Amino acid sequence: LLTYLISLELFPGQKDLAAGAAAFNAFLPMFLFISGSVNNDNLVTPLCSLALLLMVRLMIGHHSLAHWPFLGLTIGLAALSKVSAIALLPLAVLVAAFTALRQRSMAVFAKYVAVVLAVALAVSGWWYLRNWRLYGGPLALNIFVAIVGTRSPQPTLRQLLGEWKGFSMAFWGFFGGVNLPMAPWIYKLLNDLAALSVFGCLIFAIRNLRTDWEMWLKICILLAWPGALLVGLVRWTQMTPASQGRLMFPAISSISILFTLGLTQLLPSRCRKPLIGLVSGLMFAVAAIVPFLYIAPAYARLPVISEELPADIQPLDVNYGDRMKLLGYKLMDGDSRLKPGDSLSVTLYWRSLAEMERDWSVFVHLLDEIDSVVAQRDTYPGLGLYPTSQWKAGDIVADTYVLRVPATAFTPGRAQLEVGLYDLSTGERLSAYGPDGKLLGDSLRFEDVELVSRTEASVPNPLHFNFEDKIALIGYDLDKRIAQPGEAIHLNLYWQCSAEMKEDYTVFTHVLGKRDRLWAQDDSQPREGNAPTSSWAKGQIVEDEHELAIAPNAPPGLYDVEIGLYRASEGRLKILGEGGRLLGNRVLLSKVRVKAP
Repeated sequence: LLTYLISLELFPGQKDLAAGAAAFNAFLPMFLFISGSVNNDNLVTPLCSLALLLMVRLMIGHHSLAHWPFLGLTIGLAALSKVSAIALLPLAVLVAAFTALRQRSMAVFAKYVAVVLAVALAVSGWWYLRNWRLYGGPLALNIFVAIVGTRSPQPTLRQLLGEWKGFSMAFWGFFGGVNLPMAPWIYKLLNDLAALSVFGCLIFAIRNLRTDWEMWLKICILLAWPGALLVGLVRWTQMTPASQGRLMFPAISSISILFTLGLTQLLPSRCRKPLIGLVSGLMFAVAAIVPFLYIAPAYARLPVISEELPADIQPLDVNYGDRMKLLGYKLMDGDSRLKPGDSLSVTLYWRSLAEMERDWSVFVHLLDEIDSVVAQRDTYPGLGLYPTSQWKAGDIVADTYVLRVPATAFTPGRAQLEVGLYDLSTGERLSAYGPDGKLLGDSLRFEDVELVSRTEASVPNPLHFNFEDKIALIGYDLDKRIAQPGEAIHLNLYWQCSAEMKEDYTVFTHVLGKRDRLWAQDDSQPREGNAPTSSWAKGQIVEDEHELAIAPNAPPGLYDVEIGLYRASEGRLKILGEGGRLLGNRVLLSKVRVKAP
């Protein structure tokens, strides 16, 4: 409604444009999803739209004196709902400045600003004062960052642009905990429409803004609010991972109007209404199918199997603490040969032996030859949609678990699946008993899986980690993965030069135990031919050998092998993902095991 009213204020008489903007707002899938959840966006978004409506009326002269305290009240309530709404205050000051300029009176400017600020502070100021006293700052950003995690080092603008894909997906519709996407063709369609709209807005500017200063004013106020919001969002995203387009929803009214305005400039005026109807109908259709095609299936409860079990499952008949029985399993793709980067889908068939008060978690691990967890999946049955406390005695369910083999997995080798049940709150595991009643321990191991190398690679254990577009790690090898204290493990790294360099970088190779304690280290410049990185040619592949001597007092257990590059003057090189996305500053390769002598 507010989007519709703002559009009519800016473009009087153009009800088709207002209806199209309201439809875009109403049928945006992510807006609907957020609006259907308990979320502070549901209050801050209409309050920001109401503030924008008031400011538009003030800008174009359709107002009374009562609008100014009402604007202050609206901004105050919005600022109580979400910190980002504070950006409305400088926009209100600009509106007051323009109004005062019309009346040629600084006193009018001071009066209007004082009224807005006084009311807004009276409504929300106490909250920010409280934050200042409790947390050392009015916005309490340090507490937000401590909860959600910080980015260190801060990403560059290029790296932030690399997150555009996820940002746009979270604007159009990325459901659940930002883990349920729509079909790729929907994002492409909506992104293409958005690109056409931007082009249409440029056409509108060329046609109307040369001589019509009032139109300039209208467009500026439409752009100012999402622009201010975006600046704040970029700053916040530099502090903590937050590249979610839904955070632009407080400016959804402006975005909706600009989107519709741009599209209407691409065709003759007689085609305007049909185009708006077509795009609105398309948005409605997408919004209507999303709950049934993507959201509901993901949240569907596991069906209880009433008929006989499939004939092609592998029987197990393992009893977990007289609470649940693992009847059998089936590999979904039927392939037990996996390469790094592949996924393994295994369906487990469970039977409830008794009604349970506790919600037991399932763990599914892929263990390699040194008992290191190559891949794992820990979850409640049905991803939490059918917890064991809701099972009835005799229920049989089929639950599928997907394990992804990481790119750094060591090959060739063998691995086994391991399955067990545990209480997440206490860590207690249920004992597993075989078909003959013999105790197997607290888990079951089954199904040998072969880990195979990529045949097309020219180096062992091929992978690709991009160190700031300068050097790439393209492979590695270990002479052994089990060692005793005092013994050495030889690590070969394969680097490829990505650009001409003048700097000499040092390679660090570490063996890390618990809490990242260092138990072996070899930091040196690449040793092949004593050639420092400044002498490498673009495209050159360099084999780099390191000797990692395990400390004599190293306790038995699994250890991480950590590698990376650094210069003393600038610190570690950062690893960049697709589009420049920041992935950290170290690579954890395959684990190694230290055994007691």
